[in-house]
Amino acid sequence: MKNKKNIVHFLIAGLLLLSYNNIIASENEKFKALGGSIFVGHGLLTENISEHFTDPFFFGLNVDILRRKMVMQIDCSMGFGKTKKAMEFPNELEWAKNKTALHLMVGGNLGYRLINTEGLMLVPLAGIGVHAITSTFASSDESINEPLLPYYKVGCYIDIKSLKFFKNNDSNSYTCLRLGFGINSQIGTPKYESFYQGRMIYFTVGMGGLFRE
Repeated sequence: MKNKKNIVHFLIAGLLLLSYNNIIASENEKFKALGGSIFVGHGLLTENISEHFTDPFFFGLNVDILRRKMVMQIDCSMGFGKTKKAMEFPNELEWAKNKTALHLMVGGNLGYRLINTEGLMLVPLAGIGVHAITSTFASSDESINEPLLPYYKVGCYIDIKSLKFFKNNDSNSYTCLRLGFGINSQIGTPKYESFYQGRMIYFTVGMGGLFRE
C-alpha cells in the first residue's frame, strides 16, 4: 500500500514538472493543436474483481490538447459486462449472478510526443481517473454497494498516419488510426475489497486526428 502511494506521488510530481518545463519553454507560443479519437476497446480485469465480473467491452472518446511536445488528454468511456457470481453484502443486499455491470471511466492524462514522423506518432502517458461499476443508470437500493474506484494509469497510444486511405499533408495535422494500451491500477483499498480489488489492462482501437490552429 505504501509503495503504491509512493508510485502515485512520484508519477504526479514528474508529470507536473514536465508540464511546467514545457509551459515555461513555450510561454510565447500560442495554443498549438487540438486532437482526439473515438474508439472501441477491451479490458482485462485481474485479481479479485476478475472473479466477480466479466472482462468489459467498451467505447469512448479522447480529447487532446497539444503544446510543443506535451499532450494533455481527457478521456471517458463506457463499458459493458456482467457479474460472474452473486455478491452478498453485509447490509443483506445482493448483486445477483449474470446481472448487468456497466463500467464508467473518466480521467485526465499527461503525455509526451516521444516519436512524431510523417508515418506515426508515439505518445507515452500517465494520469489519474475514476472507475464506477453500476448495475443501472437509475437510482436503486443496490447502488449503495456499487464501487467508485480511483485509479492511476500508465500507458501509451500510437497514431498511424501512413495508411493509404488517409491523405495527410504533414505530420502535425492529420487523420489516423489510433491504437492504445494501458494499465489502470487502483489507488487505495476499495470497500468490499474481496469483490472489487484489482487492475484493468486495456487495449483500444479507433479513428482520430490532430488539427493545428
